[in-house]
Amino acid sequence: MIMENDEVQQLLDELGVPGHHPDFLDKVFTHYCKKYPHEYPFLSKLAERSDIQESCSIRNVLKTRHIATQLITDNGDIDFDKLKKWIEYFEKNLFPMGKRRQYDRRRNIHILNVLRLLESKKNLQRLLRQISKPISNRFGDDVLIDTLMLPSKTVVTDAIARRAALSAWLCYLRQNVGSCFATAPAIMIHDEQPYQMLKDMIDLLATGYLKRTFEGIEYTAPISASWGAGDLRKGILIIDEAHPVWESPGLIFAWIAAEMIKEDEEWHDKIQLSKKIIEKALPEIPSDSIFAENMIKTALRQHVGVTVEELQEYELQNSAQHSLLKYAGSPGKKGRLCARYWQLYQQAIRAFRGITDNALLKTWEFTIASFTETKSNFTQWNMYTSLGMQAHEPGGIGEQLKIILEEKFQYWKRQADEYRIEHESVHLQLKALESRFRNVSNERDVQWLKMDYQAKSNEFQTIEELYQNAINRADFYANMFGFLMEQYISFFPRHFQEVYDADMRESVSSLYDDSPAGFRLLYKHGRTFSGQWTRIDSLESYSDALAGFFTATEYDLMNLLELDGFQRDVSEIVTSLVGHVKTPLFLESALQRMVIAHGGSPIKDPMENLDKLPKKPWAYTSGGSMENLVISYFRREQKPSMISRWMENPMELFGFLVDTMKQMPSQTEDLFLKSSSRSLLMQSPTHAFLFKPGWKPFVDSWQTDAFTYTWLRDHFVLPSQHFLEWIKLDQDMIQFLLDKLAEKIPVTYRHYFSRALQMGYWKHMGPVDFRAQLEMIFDSDPSFRFLPGIGALVNLVDNLLFSSLPLFRGYELMDKATAIVNEIQEIREKRKQNIIEIVRKIADTIPGREILTTDQLQNILLAAFCIERKGPLIRIDVHRIIKEAAEKLGFALPSPVSFADTNWVKDDFAMVVNPGTGQPELWCVDSLAKEGFSMAVWREWLNGSRRQPTWGIYNQPYEYQAPEEI
Repeated sequence: MIMENDEVQQLLDELGVPGHHPDFLDKVFTHYCKKYPHEYPFLSKLAERSDIQESCSIRNVLKTRHIATQLITDNGDIDFDKLKKWIEYFEKNLFPMGKRRQYDRRRNIHILNVLRLLESKKNLQRLLRQISKPISNRFGDDVLIDTLMLPSKTVVTDAIARRAALSAWLCYLRQNVGSCFATAPAIMIHDEQPYQMLKDMIDLLATGYLKRTFEGIEYTAPISASWGAGDLRKGILIIDEAHPVWESPGLIFAWIAAEMIKEDEEWHDKIQLSKKIIEKALPEIPSDSIFAENMIKTALRQHVGVTVEELQEYELQNSAQHSLLKYAGSPGKKGRLCARYWQLYQQAIRAFRGITDNALLKTWEFTIASFTETKSNFTQWNMYTSLGMQAHEPGGIGEQLKIILEEKFQYWKRQADEYRIEHESVHLQLKALESRFRNVSNERDVQWLKMDYQAKSNEFQTIEELYQNAINRADFYANMFGFLMEQYISFFPRHFQEVYDADMRESVSSLYDDSPAGFRLLYKHGRTFSGQWTRIDSLESYSDALAGFFTATEYDLMNLLELDGFQRDVSEIVTSLVGHVKTPLFLESALQRMVIAHGGSPIKDPMENLDKLPKKPWAYTSGGSMENLVISYFRREQKPSMISRWMENPMELFGFLVDTMKQMPSQTEDLFLKSSSRSLLMQSPTHAFLFKPGWKPFVDSWQTDAFTYTWLRDHFVLPSQHFLEWIKLDQDMIQFLLDKLAEKIPVTYRHYFSRALQMGYWKHMGPVDFRAQLEMIFDSDPSFRFLPGIGALVNLVDNLLFSSLPLFRGYELMDKATAIVNEIQEIREKRKQNIIEIVRKIADTIPGREILTTDQLQNILLAAFCIERKGPLIRIDVHRIIKEAAEKLGFALPSPVSFADTNWVKDDFAMVVNPGTGQPELWCVDSLAKEGFSMAVWREWLNGSRRQPTWGIYNQPYEYQAPEEI
């Protein structure tokens, strides 16, 4: 449908902003979204302005939830008519043309791929139909309800279970902090091995756990008790009118769920009420702890009318085993208010997380994470360290058992000594009677002697038996320690398990640094049903679980043949151990052993300073091992193959990747040539992610016969460096960049920035010189030391240059836009002319001397495509073809080489020639490399200063492939 010129002008007048305005493309896109509600333009805008939760995640979660609900009927069948319509819809409307909507590309492609598989693969249809509601598993019910955001009292059906599973399959899986070792393989399974993923869903909902058995050993991962914190703990650095946190859709939905805002309020009123709630809460939140979770907690406390101290006292009085119903029955007004607070809090965080995370998908991912801690030998457990199983460990179980056995040994040793003396005395008496026999001739005396001898002989035999029994028991107790320890060590794994805990609060780390994963101890009560297992989350529950363990295993010990006849002694030993694990001596020593085992120094009064202990017997952090997970999950008898090395510079990493692929067998190379999205597992020293050898243009680097570093130099480094040398920035362009940079600094600190810039000598220069001048100013001015996050300011300069260069003026717009449109081969000539005319109308709104960026150039063309199509979506990847045409014509920086999916929400890893330095570096970029930032935080792993741990690639994909998917 073609728009007339007057229609275009009318639309531009209606939008009310010129073509170079930051909101121009947004306004055009939103204008055409009226018939496409599932693009969620309003919520997306609020999310991007508030910058707590990613708008692309919101769209993806809400969209996949809606599609799954439509495709599964109320009786649990697949609606193939609707399935066909959704496939047709995405085939025609796969790519949104809005600003920063390039992040939806892969998400929409994944949805379309899943829909096509569901339509064509009978085995996948069969698996989806096998999914059923959980049986006697309230947590499983809650996960399904949370996945579809249904009312909490919804009765779960098979249809609901299948809708949740389908939505999890459709949803794009991304990483939370601390789970990269599990997220990387989980994404690979989810995207490339759907048969295995659906089988897991069946098992998880039917049994409450995933199980793997190989080499005669069974590994069980119980269903994760949490689906994660999402963005609840994402740090918020700036809150002002330019960064209106109160507009966050997640927070507004949280206020509604907590009954602080009415759902039927107008959105303008909701936003204003949200602002008032946050402004009231902020003064009570420490400046270094401003994130959504604390905002919700503080605002909710103020709303309900309880204090932190009252909530702490309430929690102390109500054990973790009590339900909310029992909480609600607590006596007193404050008890009822505290119970009300916790109920509303759970509703609020559920609503906040539910718009960016699929509960079932995250639960599955976190359940898989538990396979990383499957250890066949109990002595490798974190828990083993705390118990003190060796006899020489003060306060430990071993010492206590040794004391008990030593007491038993000494008792029976004394008994044996006494019986020995008595035995020798009776033996002498028997010898005396035998001597008298030889000297007595009187028959009557003989009869009396016979009677005495028989009596004494019986006494001798009894004493001999008692003596031997005492010796045997003394010997037994002398050797019993090792036997009992062996038995208990074999019992512990049946009663306890260490699992991944997505809610671990013992450590908080940044997304890009090493992120320790949290693991927690479960007490299984000797039961196989995981729904009855107990999470250990306190010193008291740890002690109770140990006492329960020793009591429960008493029967097992008593039935051992080796302990036959010692049942009473076993009972006494168990009673002593049960009492010991509840003593301050044991508990304090257990905490100290944990500190010492992990390289710390003993601390005073550890039971009173639990918050200062980074690792506890029931909760600890670990780097997480992708290798262990692969071994357990894929039932491998040997470690997966991996090649690894340390890196002296980014180009060496690039060469390592290329050479790895060149050394692959041809049949393995073919896998990545046939499917560009196929993955290899890879890890940096601090992060696990997915290597993508089939991505363009990286695939060209290992398909050539040229020497690796020569190819990289000639096809990647030199072209980018020559392009940067060609770019010159005049004074107006420099001022434009400085103004853009100032916008990224908090308003209250901008005067420091403006004052410092006066020190610079700004003349015509290239981007490398411009960046060097700024770096010199930042280093020399002490004012910048006090700015929040100012250490990353130089990186902000690089990011700005990456997304902006080359700059040009408004009067050049038409020539550049026309050249790009004419370069595009995917559209017909008539449409090209229509788009060019629309751009001409847009160009008329832009002053000729106005400085424009390459990003603005591409956004103006996207707006023109939207207007020409009269819609926000299109079947061709317009973002990509515009970007590629701009690069070919020299209107955009040469494209970097992306080679891996980071697992993070929006980013790929890529080799970039930094426009601020002219040097190749490791960066994070979006899927089209329109935006990006340097991975400067990993500098130590790329400059040779640290050689351990190394970078590694699991280079045999068949070793971590489910049989059905091969």
